[in-house]
Amino acid sequence: KDICAGMNQPCETLGLSHLSGMCQPHRSCNINEDSGLPVAFTIAHELGH
Repeated sequence: KDICAGMNQPCETLGLSHLSGMCQPHRSCNINEDSGLPVAFTIAHELGH
């Protein structure tokens, strides 16, 4: 599904994460839009935050 499906404007968001989230157990997660194999790059990018 489209992460921005509820918005009434174009959206190019592929992933969401908390800044420094991996350092905090209750925030160590991210949300990614499945775009096939390229989602691996989005996941790596979001984990870097």
